[in-house]
Amino acid sequence: TYQVTNAGWKPVYRAALDSSTSRVELERQATIMQRTGEDWRGVALRLSTGQPRAAQIVDPSTWQLVIRPPLKVDSFSSSSDVRSPAVAAAMPERRVLNDKAAARADEPAQIVAQFQTQFTTEFEVPGQVDLPADGRQVNVSLSRESIAVKQRARVVPRQGSFAMVTAEAELPEGVWIPGDAQLYRDGSYIGSTFWNAQAKEKLILPFGRDDRIQVTTNRTKNRSGSGGLIAQRNERQIADLYIVTSRHKVPVELLVLEASPVA
Repeated sequence: TYQVTNAGWKPVYRAALDSSTSRVELERQATIMQRTGEDWRGVALRLSTGQPRAAQIVDPSTWQLVIRPPLKVDSFSSSSDVRSPAVAAAMPERRVLNDKAAARADEPAQIVAQFQTQFTTEFEVPGQVDLPADGRQVNVSLSRESIAVKQRARVVPRQGSFAMVTAEAELPEGVWIPGDAQLYRDGSYIGSTFWNAQAKEKLILPFGRDDRIQVTTNRTKNRSGSGGLIAQRNERQIADLYIVTSRHKVPVELLVLEASPVA
C-alpha cells in the first residue's frame, strides 16, 4: 500500500421522497477518477471518507502583550489590532486504494461492503473495475437506505410567496461528505442541491414547491418619523399580516420563518 496523487473520488447523492408514506430513499454514489499516468486494469477499490495525512501536534501560538499608555478621560475612541493566520478551507482528498481482484468481471454484482469506524466510513466495491488514466469518471453505487422523515411546508413570506416542501429526520450513521444531491418527489425529478451534512444537526432536504399552498403578505402598518426630547432619533414602525391558504385535503404541518431585527 502506498499513496499516490491525482486519484480520488467525490460523493453524489440521490434522495427520493415518497409523500404518501413520509419516507426518503437516500442513495450514496461515488464518482471515481484518476490521472496517475497508469491505467488501472481489473483492480479492487476500497473508498474511504478519511484523508491519509501525517499526524502533527499543533501548539497554540504565543500571545504578545504590550502595555499601552492610559487613555484620556475625554477620549472615547479606541483601536484594536487583531491578527490571525488565514485558514484555507479546502475539500480533503479522498483515498483510493487499489489491489488485484480475484473475482471475474462477468460475475454478478455484489453488495458493497461498508465498514464504520469512529472517524471514517469505508466502502469495499466488489468485482473488478477499470479506471483509465485520462480522467474519465466511473460511477459506483455504494449504499441505499430508507429513512422515515417529517414533512413540512416551509414558508418565508418576506422572501417569496410560495411554500417549500421539506423533509426532516435524524442524520444517518456514518460520515457523509458534502456533495451534490439529486432530488425526486413521488417519482418526479425536482432538481439538485448541494448537501452539506456536516453543517447541520439534522437531515433537512428541500423537495420543490407546494403549488397547493398560497402565501399572501399584507402591510398593515408602515409609519416613519422622529422622536425624543433630548436627542432626536428616527423611528419606523411596520406590521405585516401573513395569510397562508392550503388547498390540501389533509392537514399539512406549516413552518413560518421570519428574521428578528438586529441593530
